[in-house]
Amino acid sequence: MIDVVTALNCSFIFNNNSFSITGIYRPNPTNVQDFVNNLDSYLRSTANCDISLLVGDINIDLLREHEYRNLRYVNMLQQDGYISQINTPTRLSVRNQTETHNKSSPN
Repeated sequence: MIDVVTALNCSFIFNNNSFSITGIYRPNPTNVQDFVNNLDSYLRSTANCDISLLVGDINIDLLREHEYRNLRYVNMLQQDGYISQINTPTRLSVRNQTETHNKSSPN
């Protein structure tokens, strides 16, 4: 259970492999540090799956990679064995571009 985000998980076994697919949404006003802490605990609880996939709209601009809260999120995913699969802007506007959607999977 992730307290500070909306999440949906589907776990199943296919061809003797266990799979976990989790979709998440973090509303903008949610504290990023609380989100990262809760997500880290959740991902560690599903670490026993052979294949895990995390997808969602996290509302953290990963293009601003040097901001502490962004580094904390990316480092947490890497420590849990996840690799970001989307590394280009996901929202474009006349004034700016951001990467707030994410799809990650373990190495």
